[in-house]
Amino acid sequence: MEGLAGSGTYVRGPARYSLPGPFLDLLPAGFPGTWEARSEPGIPAPQNIAARLDTNAAAPCVRTDYTLLATGRVPVLTMTSWEPMALTGVTPVVLPDSGPLAGRTVTERMAHIGITVERVIKTLTPVVLAPDQAARVSAGSGAPAPLISRTHQTSAGLPAETADVLVPAVHWNLVYEHRLNTGRGPDASAATTVSRA
Repeated sequence: MEGLAGSGTYVRGPARYSLPGPFLDLLPAGFPGTWEARSEPGIPAPQNIAARLDTNAAAPCVRTDYTLLATGRVPVLTMTSWEPMALTGVTPVVLPDSGPLAGRTVTERMAHIGITVERVIKTLTPVVLAPDQAARVSAGSGAPAPLISRTHQTSAGLPAETADVLVPAVHWNLVYEHRLNTGRGPDASAATTVSRA
């Protein structure tokens, strides 16, 4: 929904974008697809999401549902993202699917309003798809699907965004890469990405 002063509140259809957008750190290069997003502001986060955002459950958030579409507009991956409106509520980047940085990464949008994202924490949990989840990712009910719970943290150590990424095993394999510094200090970086199954 979107409110326009003096005009009322309207329900918008999902915005559609070319890749990579919020899937930048996840998808293989050259993946032939698009993605859709629909944002809703002012939504209180569920208790587990509020805990990940280090806020109370009554605090307003922006919930954005993303769907990754393969060739032929087949949905193959979903992501549900939550951002605390205390950070973005009066800024031009409050809605990830509209405004001057629509369709950009969390890091880019936060940088636009002077917030530096310094860390991304990911937790992988194996799940089986419930019927409604399976329908959203073109998979069978009961099929395995790793769930990636991801949180972007600012340089001040505060959560700027948290998301659950549902990765159906019928479409994707998870790839974990750890780069080493080869004796020049602590290990440099780690990344979790997907490749086609």
